[in-house]
Amino acid sequence: MNLKIGFVAPSSSLSKYELSLGLGRLKKLGYTTQVHPNTYKKNMFFAGKDDERLDALIEYAYREDLDVLWCARGGYGASHLLQKLEDETKVKGIPPKKILAGDSDATVLLEFAKERWNWPVLHAPIPGLKNFLEIKGDAWNSLVSWIEGKKVSPLIGNKKLKLFSGDLRTAVEGELVGGNLSLWCTLMGTSLHPESKNKILFLEDVGESLSRIDRMLWHLKNAGAFNQLSAVVMGDFYECKDHAPIGIFKNKKGKEVKAPLRKTTTLNAVLKNFFGELSKINGLPVFIGAPVGHGKGKFCLPIGGNCRISEKGEFEVLSWNE
Repeated sequence: MNLKIGFVAPSSSLSKYELSLGLGRLKKLGYTTQVHPNTYKKNMFFAGKDDERLDALIEYAYREDLDVLWCARGGYGASHLLQKLEDETKVKGIPPKKILAGDSDATVLLEFAKERWNWPVLHAPIPGLKNFLEIKGDAWNSLVSWIEGKKVSPLIGNKKLKLFSGDLRTAVEGELVGGNLSLWCTLMGTSLHPESKNKILFLEDVGESLSRIDRMLWHLKNAGAFNQLSAVVMGDFYECKDHAPIGIFKNKKGKEVKAPLRKTTTLNAVLKNFFGELSKINGLPVFIGAPVGHGKGKFCLPIGGNCRISEKGEFEVLSWNE
């Protein structure tokens, strides 16, 4: 398939070499790839100044010859562009329909494109990291199909979700929303504040301490993000660990020594404590085991798609990009 893909870097700076590896793999499929010149710029944490990253995103979004707009890397910085994207859209109108793909920091852009432009969007691995070459089997076949705009079901190959807490007497359905937990939190209270009613909320993250994960979940709860959801699906929480603080104690000899103030805890314990209490209130079904995110799974998810989770944990998409 002669798919035409444009690449931009709306967040952190990246390695031109790493991106070239990902592009090489995509070109073998017969795709035409084009990287915006601003992609390789650098400024502080970012792939160029805000206006440079915005200009690249806007230019490629409004091009009529591109089928897919793909965020080459995540990191940090996409949220800087949201208000300016709002302003540009009011002036220029909605850009020609295409698929927007990305993950991690691109979560906010996926939500923007879905809600403001009515684009089909994909939570998909980014080609600007070398581990893009490690995607294999069902995960790779899934990615290729989604990028070409084809519906894939089941969503996560032959794997099934595991019910972690809550009630599941019948299958649940709803629009799939969410993405990176940290970025989803940043949308609360903004003009893109997501609605939760009848939605299936997907969450994942990387490198966050367990106390921060707990804090972000509580923030979402207090902001009403779990109200009237159909379900929650937890993806990979890669390299998310607990770090017990160190205190000073006196030992039996009366000397000061440093030691952890408490035992370290686990992600499972954090989720059980949070969702266990939440499910007691509203019976919200919470699933774990989605191989999606920064870990090894690397499956794609069609954000905005109407999805279904069966009583057996089978995860499928009913409609997307239609």
